[in-house]
Order: sequence, then C-alpha cells, then structure tokens
Amino acid sequence: MCMQAPHINHCLSHEIAYSHNNGEVSHDAWIGFGGDMEPEPYNENEVTTLKDTWQKVCKKKVDEAYNEYMIKTNLKDKSN
Repeated sequence: MCMQAPHINHCLSHEIAYSHNNGEVSHDAWIGFGGDMEPEPYNENEVTTLKDTWQKVCKKKVDEAYNEYMIKTNLKDKSN
C-alpha cells in the first residue's frame, strides 16, 4: 500500500527517512530507490531483486543507527 503525504506530490515507496517532531521530512533527510540505483538497461525482474536488496540494507542500517545511538548516548545499559 502506498500512502501519500498531503504536501508531497509523489508516492513514498522504497524510501528511508528521518522525520522531525511533526513527521515532516526535509529535502536532505531521505533517500529512495531509483535513479542511478536502477539497472541500465531497465529490467523489471532485476529491479525487483534490487528492491529486495535495498530493503534488507535499509533495515540493517536502521538497526545499526539505533544501536549506535544507544551506545553514544549511554542509554544502552538502561534498555536491558
């Protein structure tokens, strides 16, 4: 399912972002699959595989960011 934000005129799919308190994402706080990440020539089957890889990389990086934050802020000990 694709959800659209009222102030954004494109679909938010295959993207990773950092949002502010009110949920808005600044222009430099997100990255989405597309552009130079797509194969040349374009191949739908390869794109499907690449999007799966993108999803795995994004999830791993989110976990890494959480763990790094917890260590840097000395909150790791409190979470156990």
